[in-house]
Amino acid sequence: MVATQVVMSPIVPSAVSELFGLKSFCALYNFLTLATPTGSLIFFVIASGIYDYETKIQSATNLNMLTNGKALTCYGTICYSITCGILSVLCLCLMAFVLSMIVLYRTKRVYAKLYGSS
Repeated sequence: MVATQVVMSPIVPSAVSELFGLKSFCALYNFLTLATPTGSLIFFVIASGIYDYETKIQSATNLNMLTNGKALTCYGTICYSITCGILSVLCLCLMAFVLSMIVLYRTKRVYAKLYGSS
């Protein structure tokens, strides 16, 4: 998520001012800045649930593992492979498509007024 914020930091102010104008720039910019921590919180809940589920599966299959009084730990790539798949599909593909379509729809009218219908 930090890499996403570093890439998006220079783009957000110009996109907000271009799409919505400067009338309420501060409020809109701060609202869009909240998207990164909100997304991090949502994906943290998803990732922790999947990690706990995989840990319970591993502890049930490993009968020789002692779990009395110790925290359960998940070993291997299976712990985060499902989470990685979900994040890559949601973040990179689906959200990028939806946001691109919104920007396309909103800027179509603006650029039609600026440059004409041709």
